[in-house]
Amino acid sequence: MKKEMKRGLAAVMTAALLLPQMAIAAEPERELLQASQTRPWEGKEIQDISAADLKEQNEILMELDQTVREVLLDAEDEEISVDLTGMELEVGRDDYINKLKYISPYCNSDVTLQIWYDGSYYSDLEIITDLSKEERNSHVEEADAKVADILSWVTDDMTDAEKLLAVHDYFVADFAYDLYGGEGEEAYQCGGIFRNRTGVCQAYAYGYLYIMNKLGIECYFANSPEMGHAWNIVKADGNYYHVDCTWDDPVEDTLGAVSHQYFLLSDETMQDEKATSQVHTGWDLTMLPCTSKSYENAYWKQAFSRVIQLDGSSYYMKTDGVYRRDLSNGREQKLADVGIWNTWGSDGWYEQPQSGLSIYRGELYYNTSTEIRKMALNGAGNTLVYRPDTSDGYVYGSHISGGTLEYMIKQDPWMEGEKIAAPVDLDSLAPADPDELPFQDVRNGDWFYDSAKYVYDKNIMTGLDTITFGPGEQLKRAQLAVILHRMNEEPEMTYSALFPDVPDGQWFTDAILWAADAGVVTGYSNTGFFGTGDNINREQIATMMYRYARYKGYSLEDAADFSSYPDAAYVNEFAEEAMAWAVGNGIITGKENPVRLDPQGLATRAECATIIMRFMETFEK
Repeated sequence: MKKEMKRGLAAVMTAALLLPQMAIAAEPERELLQASQTRPWEGKEIQDISAADLKEQNEILMELDQTVREVLLDAEDEEISVDLTGMELEVGRDDYINKLKYISPYCNSDVTLQIWYDGSYYSDLEIITDLSKEERNSHVEEADAKVADILSWVTDDMTDAEKLLAVHDYFVADFAYDLYGGEGEEAYQCGGIFRNRTGVCQAYAYGYLYIMNKLGIECYFANSPEMGHAWNIVKADGNYYHVDCTWDDPVEDTLGAVSHQYFLLSDETMQDEKATSQVHTGWDLTMLPCTSKSYENAYWKQAFSRVIQLDGSSYYMKTDGVYRRDLSNGREQKLADVGIWNTWGSDGWYEQPQSGLSIYRGELYYNTSTEIRKMALNGAGNTLVYRPDTSDGYVYGSHISGGTLEYMIKQDPWMEGEKIAAPVDLDSLAPADPDELPFQDVRNGDWFYDSAKYVYDKNIMTGLDTITFGPGEQLKRAQLAVILHRMNEEPEMTYSALFPDVPDGQWFTDAILWAADAGVVTGYSNTGFFGTGDNINREQIATMMYRYARYKGYSLEDAADFSSYPDAAYVNEFAEEAMAWAVGNGIITGKENPVRLDPQGLATRAECATIIMRFMETFEK
């Protein structure tokens, strides 16, 4: 292959628009380069091509793609021949130029290409269409709009892996596998899957390659004749990885359902029958070794929906509901329950959620088995959007495309379903109030509202469930350990049997082990137990907050004389120093009338939220 094959196309474009249309028979010195109409890669040998050559091929295909676009917009004729001789493109054994008709979003049943060669070099690119000039303009505008929509999910501040994830999830959520061959030849083309939202593996892989090239991310078309299957190999963080959008898209389709099983995998994992549902073998791009396993335990592996990345957070569906993840520290917060999907006609149920996740006008949309709902990005304002007729099946997935809310009604995940447009004008729906908390037991005007909102927004106290904060519930010792653990960025701990009632793998295990290691909590000296479910009183909170401040290196000064409180004598000796510090710094104040400390009173979750807010506003500004 010539190293000088890349040429500017300005001159080529000018020649293309000035060339008269000539019949094929009038040019006997050139020959038509034939290719398979369905699987053009079959039988091609590319093992001897280097990664640099593959990258250069992609660049040339993208240049030619833009030539096709400009010719469709500007040419007056319905058939246009573009002279390629000035580019000195040598005909290789892999005939990569002939892949242009499959990789360009402007090629489908309305616009076809024929590639000609003269000797050892490509000579002409013939663009054939019956569309009028106005129709060609609309054709290009539609393709451009689809590409722009896909690219809109990517931001400049994303890492390459995050960009790859955003586009992977768009493809899997928005497209469906053409299981029954309804789209014909277009099912194999990027331009077909972009237009029809259905296609086969070749269309997924060429479309993904096209978008990655637009983003400047190395991406290649991997083919396995042995499997009759195609996918992509991409480069992120200096390493190559496999990405198979097709096999991450469920069949039959459940709208919005997204798997991440085949996203950013190594060669070894792609061939490991224990790690994947279907091993991949016999692919051609062996010159691109995928050895890294950096992302094989990434958080998105647990996601069953598109991962929506926005303003430093990710939103996705896990087994039991919708979650928000703070990308700066990895903390997860559950925003909404989705319930279960019963097997039709029985009491059994499916373990995985059958819900899509979409974002529209800054709000999250998801579905349960019987309805479609929306909420603000913090889970507030959770309201019903539409309740479909579920007499013949449950809601299996939802998705928003082009401002239209779509859903499916099926009786099981493997049943064929049709996309149904919900009769809802999304633009007319009242927006959720992001300042409203999602809890039904916390209302603006409650004395603890500000503190409950403060700890919720910081993902420190997330509620007993997605709709219950439990302000009057008594706080448990394990709960306070978890709260302090979250305030300290939730460090992971190696398990040790420190307390008999703190087994491995519980929601409080790491928090209690960390708090004990930090000297913030201790167990009961007489039993050795921690007392995970025991209530905690106000002097115990003061003591734990005092120890936490000492652990963090905060000031332990400004102690106050609390002897004027009528119940000061009820403060135990072990807690006196901590209570003096807490009162002096305004962390704990008196309650009721007459004012008293109530050191032995059991602390409620509302009181805890208030104490935590005062502490953080004093020491963690």
